Amino acid sequence: MKLSERASAHGLSARISRLIWNSNAERGIFKTSDGGKSWQALATTDLSDYAHAIREDMVNRDLLSLGTEFGLFISLDGGKQWAVFKGGDFPQVAVRDITVQPRKNDLLLATHGRGIWIIDDSTPLRVLTPEVLAKDATFLPSRPSEMTIPANEFGFNGDAEYVGRSASEEAAITYYQKKRHIFGDLKFEITDAQGNLVSTIPGSKRHGLNRITWSMRLKAPKMPPAAGLVPNFSSFVGPHVPPGPHTVKMIKNKDVIAAQLQLVPDAHSEARVDQGADKTGLGKISGRELR
Repeated sequence: MKLSERASAHGLSARISRLIWNSNAERGIFKTSDGGKSWQALATTDLSDYAHAIREDMVNRDLLSLGTEFGLFISLDGGKQWAVFKGGDFPQVAVRDITVQPRKNDLLLATHGRGIWIIDDSTPLRVLTPEVLAKDATFLPSRPSEMTIPANEFGFNGDAEYVGRSASEEAAITYYQKKRHIFGDLKFEITDAQGNLVSTIPGSKRHGLNRITWSMRLKAPKMPPAAGLVPNFSSFVGPHVPPGPHTVKMIKNKDVIAAQLQLVPDAHSEARVDQGADKTGLGKISGRELR
């Protein structure tokens, strides 16, 4: 089979002008900009494993994801340089196929022996230009944070049941640091639309990409001691903040960097935004969250 035929059969890109394919014997990676008439080899000095699949981002064509026999590699410059993905607890496993979920920009990985893995919100990777990487520290854009309403389910499962880990119900905050933060504090303050301080959370001091999460809740209310042996579980967590724009500030000693954080209501909820604000206010008074 010709190289152009193999690329088309692989379904590498919806754009006819930029198909990409990886060979098998030499572990080479090639791209074409003229429908397969000519091919250009991409740099592979950073790669030493057999490649299974490669995907081009839907927005940033220079953002490439490569699935190999021993993990996932990312390129920000169209394949000139590659870096192995080490986010979270992703294992060193063969990645056989890759796709991007267009609505939420999640990166879906089909692995051999470890099921389907989902990298939530690949939006920050799209803006990692040389100008951004040259900054000492900066926030990276993320999709709006949906305030999902968890389902209340009680039951007893058998020992053979297995389910994957659900997506986080917290707001993700992604930032970049050129160097590791060594001296002094590094914290994040979140304020509402009126400028009121809502929450303070610690941040990772590692260099490179970092992602922290916020519960989108106020502080837990102070409750009197329980009259019986059963504690008041409603005092363990505070009520949700209302949907809408919030400001997150990165405080690195005396340096302050601010960005917007957009909270949106659950898409399945029929409640209005102003009703959510009323519930939050009542929750502050009663010391518990209303549903």
